[in-house]
Amino acid sequence: MMEAVQKERLSALLRQLVPLREGEDNQLHKAAETGDLESLRQLVEGDMKGQIDSKNHLGCTPLRLAAAKGHVDCVQYLVSQGAGLEVADIKSQTPLYAAVRRKHPDCAEVLLKAGAAPNGDPNNLATPLFRAAQDGCLQCMKVLIRYGAELNFSKPIMEEGALCSTVLYISLIYKHFECCKLLLCSGADPDFHIRKKLKLTNLAREKSLLRAVVRHDLPVEFAQLLIEFGINRFQRDSGGKTADSDSENESARFIRLSLAAPLLLQSQCRIGIRRCLGPHRLQQIPALPLPTNLKNFLLFAT
Repeated sequence: MMEAVQKERLSALLRQLVPLREGEDNQLHKAAETGDLESLRQLVEGDMKGQIDSKNHLGCTPLRLAAAKGHVDCVQYLVSQGAGLEVADIKSQTPLYAAVRRKHPDCAEVLLKAGAAPNGDPNNLATPLFRAAQDGCLQCMKVLIRYGAELNFSKPIMEEGALCSTVLYISLIYKHFECCKLLLCSGADPDFHIRKKLKLTNLAREKSLLRAVVRHDLPVEFAQLLIEFGINRFQRDSGGKTADSDSENESARFIRLSLAAPLLLQSQCRIGIRRCLGPHRLQQIPALPLPTNLKNFLLFAT
């Protein structure tokens, strides 16, 4: 059983590493890739009506090609004609993943609105949100989160293995501050890998994300952000050390100071309320019968 799982992981990894190259596409592929909507209409409604999900040698459908190029009008048309939303290429990249990878949030929204799975293909090594966080594409992230994308784990199916990570971790490492803030505001758990006992790539399962901030000498704002959103500041590694140990950089000094004093009561209340609501109900805060200032405070909008 374990050998079969390892083979599947290796197969998925190899699919991701296959280099992109030019190839011979049919007329549908060419029209979709170039954004020739008129030709696309004529082909779909004419001689190639039954080939709307035909694949080229890389497994790309017309919808996958149009999404990758950002041709939103072609994407809308193909979706309206019943093109497969989840037909993945040889890298297990769905049309949605392709749109996000190429930073086309308008195409991503069309696909999600039509019912595309926000977490992508189960055989892919990363979700669309993970890719957007890695690339720092804030607009793509906002669209994906609005349609229910997994906020924490990096893969469509949660399991340990090669390239195991979390969305928040990758946005930290790539120093995308606004992406980190969006994830936390949306309900991402800064202690997710510890709660789930997951060993992240390059970060032991018992080590806090604050440890990553210190180790990579990230700006102190990242440490402040994680603490503000309720990360366990007192988490100790297997050696009994907290995140600030063995370092004197600015982030380590800030963490050390925070360990010496409790969070403000109002901050603790906000963290507690948000945890009780959970990520799927945070979006309902604006509709609560509360003063605007209080709702903004709960949403970190002040």
